[in-house]
Amino acid sequence: MPRFLCALLAAASALSACGGGAGGTSGSGATVRLQLEAAPSGVHSGAYLAISRGYDDATGIELRILTPPPRADGVRALLEGEAEVAVMALNDFGRAVASGDEVVAVMALVQRPLEALLAAPGVQRPRALSGGVVGAAGPAGAALARAVVKDDGGAAPRARIVEDPLRALNRNRVRGAMGRWDTLGSPRPGGRPVREFRVADHGAPGYPGLVLVTTRSTLDERRADVSGIVEALQRGYEEAVIDPESAVGAIADGEPGSNRAALAEQLDRVAPVLLAGQRDFGRFNPEALRGWAAYALRIGILERPVDVAEAFDTTLVRRADR
Repeated sequence: MPRFLCALLAAASALSACGGGAGGTSGSGATVRLQLEAAPSGVHSGAYLAISRGYDDATGIELRILTPPPRADGVRALLEGEAEVAVMALNDFGRAVASGDEVVAVMALVQRPLEALLAAPGVQRPRALSGGVVGAAGPAGAALARAVVKDDGGAAPRARIVEDPLRALNRNRVRGAMGRWDTLGSPRPGGRPVREFRVADHGAPGYPGLVLVTTRSTLDERRADVSGIVEALQRGYEEAVIDPESAVGAIADGEPGSNRAALAEQLDRVAPVLLAGQRDFGRFNPEALRGWAAYALRIGILERPVDVAEAFDTTLVRRADR
């Protein structure tokens, strides 16, 4: 069993024992479509395992996972009715809320940031990228890249918005790239090793890197179904920590052609931040959310403040002792 998962086994076993019985939610029996934010990887293991073990059926829904197009846009998928729920990076969700989109986050899939500034192995620290060109997929990534370099005492790099920042880095078109450390498994994307500077080590607070999002109208009109997917995912991730081999197998079975070794390494990397001190998988920490909102506004991810109490529904994740 991978090293990080061993450390979480006891805690997850206790959590599952308290809350791992038959689902208490009674959904409508309808299909609930879940739009991923990126290609399936270890961080999505709980969703695939929930389907494999029928946790969605137990809550009265049928969960269907939608893999994203090359440029995933969870908000568009939700607002245009292509999906009922979507996995989104917290910073992208925050920008959508600040721009007036009627979306709400209902669950945390991880409890810590997944973003990292990536560079060639010879780059010893972020400030070495001062004034250089750094690739980012969007404005949030660009703001984070500048913040990481400035936190290390460097001058803000020039951010270039590119479709695939890591590919641009591998082709020496940029000196650094904003990406995610959880998917830097073996083999490395593009076949080249990279040095990672995680935003959590360079000034970012401990915010949930990925959140489950729906529209306000869907939450109002199909609350039981949304509650059902939250409960199914909670059980799926609890069991993924306990039984990582089955979780990896569930992704591989659901996505033929997947690299099982890479998935296992990705799950091993992300396992420590699935709970990260929380007793209940998926629960929001209001203090962490307020810290994120202030940080995101300060470094320029957000152009206007976000009302945390309004943007996050903290009532759907069940407690382990319930």
